[in-house]
Amino acid sequence: MERVLVFVILMGFWLLSSLVLWLRTTFWLAFAWFVGQFVLLLIGIAFSELRDWWRARRARTD
Repeated sequence: MERVLVFVILMGFWLLSSLVLWLRTTFWLAFAWFVGQFVLLLIGIAFSELRDWWRARRARTD
């Protein structure tokens, strides 16, 4: 009986630590995805603004 109890405690600890590791990994993946989307949005805005600025500058000089 004592061996079974030790086994159950160890399995419970292993499952809990695996769950915590999975949640941490999932959080960081979701966080990286969110930050990546935000960075891509900012890059797109900057590109669009610079393109418009360049076109307006070329139109003024022509």
